[in-house]
Amino acid sequence: MLGAVDEIANQVDSRPVEQWIEDRTRVAAASMYLIVLGEGSQNLSAELKALAPEIPWADIGGMRHRLAHGYFRADRRVIWEAATLHTPALKPSLQRLLQSLGPETD
Repeated sequence: MLGAVDEIANQVDSRPVEQWIEDRTRVAAASMYLIVLGEGSQNLSAELKALAPEIPWADIGGMRHRLAHGYFRADRRVIWEAATLHTPALKPSLQRLLQSLGPETD
């Protein structure tokens, strides 16, 4: 999920929203990584999600569902807003959640 957040950030540049939403390649890439982010969130257990109640898990999953099943009807401004405002705000919470799990074991 952190990788998806980073990739979404890579798709956002300093152009105004009106120009960015016309860049179909960036919109498609950001959309795909939003889908990846949502898929990851849906694969986490309820117990794990409870460790980070500040993360809007249902919204993340809902965005994934809307993009995966209705891409051509997706509002590009909503994608831009998710990519520029909401997704970056997730990163610190996701990092804390990951750190709370401790070191990976085999």
